[in-house]
Parts: sequence; structure tokens; C-alpha cells
Amino acid sequence: MPTTRRLNRIFRPDGRALIVAFDHGMIDGPAPGMERPADTLPKIAAGGADAILTTFGTATRFARQIAPLGLILRLDGGGTKLGAMDGPGAQFYTVEDALRLGADAVAVSAFPGSAKEEATLETLARVIGQAHAWGLPVMAEMVPGGFDSGPEFRTAESIAVSARVAAELGADWVKVPY
Repeated sequence: MPTTRRLNRIFRPDGRALIVAFDHGMIDGPAPGMERPADTLPKIAAGGADAILTTFGTATRFARQIAPLGLILRLDGGGTKLGAMDGPGAQFYTVEDALRLGADAVAVSAFPGSAKEEATLETLARVIGQAHAWGLPVMAEMVPGGFDSGPEFRTAESIAVSARVAAELGADWVKVPY
């Protein structure tokens, strides 16, 4: 299945998409509104979302509820709020896992400007190469300085540099903080 066909399951003809991030439970546990995915996911679909960004467990357990939406599978993670969350992050799932679930795209985070920069960019580049070999689009979630960084990383310049790095690595689209 070519990349274009998969992107069309996520993006509307005008190039826009409403993508709901439903992957926070992997870090934060049951966040308000996300405690009962079987109830929440149909509401997301009915509310006009085009796609959902979620985890392997949610995509597997709630495949029926997610079916009307484009599926973007998060492949990586870096700990929970119960731990220090200071590791470089890890790739938990593979492109092949995403394909077996019928994902329309995959997502990987990178942290330019942080101590984790090199490791996270290397993971992102590797996933892009593997995914594109199968025609699977990649969303790069670029977080300058990492999730716990201060306002000095939340500048237009830092975000622009991060987005450009993702484009240079071959990401199909980029999620950045705003």
C-alpha cells in the first residue's frame, strides 16, 4: 500500500487533519477523560476526528472502536511519571508491529537540544528508513529540549530548527509544541 493511500486515511483532501493524541496514558496513567477508552474512543470518532495517535495496547484492545479513524501508532516511550523519566527513551515496537495492526502511520519522538538529542534522533532516523521501505508514513514529534525543558526551548527558532531536522531526516509530517 503506497504512502499516499495511508496518508489519505489521516489527512483530508485540503491537507488538514484533526488528530487526537490518545497516547498519554503510557506516561501519566489514566488521565481525566481517558479512563475508559471503550467509551471515549467512539466519542472521538463521532466528534469529527480524522485520526488517533495511540499506543500498541490501546490499538490492540480497542481496534473496533478505533476502526473509523486513521491509526497512528506510537512506537516509542521513555518512562512513566512514577520514575525519573531521564533516560533517552526507547523504541518499544517495530514498523512490522504497526503493519500487523493495520496502522496508517507511526510516530516517534525526538528531543533536539537535550541530553537525549543524539539517541532520539538516531531512533527517529532508523524508524523513518524502516517505515518508508514499507510505504508507511512517519510523524516526528519534535520536542525542543525535551518534555521538561524551560521556555528558552519554546521559541519560534527552536521549533523551526526542530521541524527542519525532522524534515531533513525524512519525516512525513511533524508535531511540535505550540
